[in-house]
Amino acid sequence: MEPQRVSPLPDRRTQDRGLAALKVPGCCFPLPAGASGSESRSRVCKVPLAIGEGPGPAGQPPRRYSFLLLLLHTIRAVTALEEIVSRPGDNTMLSCIYHRGGLDLQSLRVYWQIANQEACSVVHALIFGQNDESKQCPHFKNRTHLFWDRLEEGNFSLLLLNVSHSDEHTYKCIVMQKKEYTDVIHQANVVLSLAASYSQPILRGPIRNTDSTEEVTFSCRSGNGYPKPNVYWINKTDNSRLPSSEPQITLHNDGTYSVFSTLKVKASPNMQIECSIENKILQENLSANYTQQKQSSDSSTESPESPGKKGRGAQAVGIISIVILMGVLVALTCWLRRRRSSKLVSYTVTFATVKEATTEVHEKDAGCTGFNVKDDKDGS
Repeated sequence: MEPQRVSPLPDRRTQDRGLAALKVPGCCFPLPAGASGSESRSRVCKVPLAIGEGPGPAGQPPRRYSFLLLLLHTIRAVTALEEIVSRPGDNTMLSCIYHRGGLDLQSLRVYWQIANQEACSVVHALIFGQNDESKQCPHFKNRTHLFWDRLEEGNFSLLLLNVSHSDEHTYKCIVMQKKEYTDVIHQANVVLSLAASYSQPILRGPIRNTDSTEEVTFSCRSGNGYPKPNVYWINKTDNSRLPSSEPQITLHNDGTYSVFSTLKVKASPNMQIECSIENKILQENLSANYTQQKQSSDSSTESPESPGKKGRGAQAVGIISIVILMGVLVALTCWLRRRRSSKLVSYTVTFATVKEATTEVHEKDAGCTGFNVKDDKDGS
């Protein structure tokens, strides 16, 4: 007669008032460095088992427990992840919200840490309702703030002041609650990236090279952007990329960059050149274009010096025109003055002649009058 198989009883050391303490891979969360006592070890998840349910074959969890293991792995995989893009020098809020209010701060531990970094990883710590700066990284001193009026509502978001390129990390928020044992009740990951739009590119050229009669140079400049940009020169006639020199990138005090790039190409009729500045994080492409039209069928590439020559020629023509005009005005003024003077002399002579003639007439009249009077006297 085959003996009856009896399922082994659970180890009483794993029982705790109807709860079996099982070490579940993926469920145990390592606590932050510096936690004391039993909290410094990996937490053991206690999972309730149905009455009468014992462990499965040796080295395996109960059959009805397999689904729970899968669920715990899934929960761990879907930890909240948020991506934030900020401008250098701005203040940024790292979000961490636990959607259950009515929390007792005296039973909570809140840690903000840099993920996947062991040395100097603590960004901010709240221990049982008090800020703990003993293990805070010096880089974050006086730059982090929690919203105290929202903590009991489950809002553990962190305000990070004056962000710079050294703050680009993945941050982890861990919220633990201590009752009978310390339990991780919420965690969130926030990826912080910095970005700023570049200014509209300024394209200059073509400038004919002194050491070559067939080669010209273009330059392109832009600034006030972040991170370092990609610079592309494009031949718009066939949309092909043109090889250029290594761009000169300058870092400014405010954390932004400026870029300067040059392109040397063989001069040709109907050139169409584009300079493009790419910001990968913002997915922005700013461009400036140069287009040279062919003036005639046998015309060659326009010399880059011709605009300057034309400008100087126009200035010379303008100056000469002004001088000629002033000369004409002076000559006309002199002619008018001379004509006026001649008229005045003629008028004076005429007036004198008339005056003399008038005087003679008066004298003759007077003589005649005197003669007549005398004759009258003699006759009387």
